Amino acid sequence: MSLVGKLEAEIEIKTPVEKFYNHLKSQNHIVPNASSDKVHSVEVREGDWETFGSVRFWKYTIEANLEVFKERVVVDEENKTVSLTAVEGNVLDVEIINQNWPFGISKS
Repeated sequence: MSLVGKLEAEIEIKTPVEKFYNHLKSQNHIVPNASSDKVHSVEVREGDWETFGSVRFWKYTIEANLEVFKERVVVDEENKTVSLTAVEGNVLDVEIINQNWPFGISKS
């Protein structure tokens, strides 16, 4: 049995929105520096760090299991959206296929 639906959430990130947007868009290669015990590497397999449709390959550990994830990245500069689509990897086993990251500025 599988569950199909849509999950939306708002999270507060204490960093400028442009900085976080740029990180998701083109700076994922620094993630292992900040979390090397969980994320071991991020490599570009097709395209480059900033090209529309580039493919990135992640190696990471969850609950002592080494897993992999290949994602296709689509960036919409006009709407400030980063879309990540799973192409291969363990994450497909849990049916989280697409992630869309729209960025907006809200003042609390």
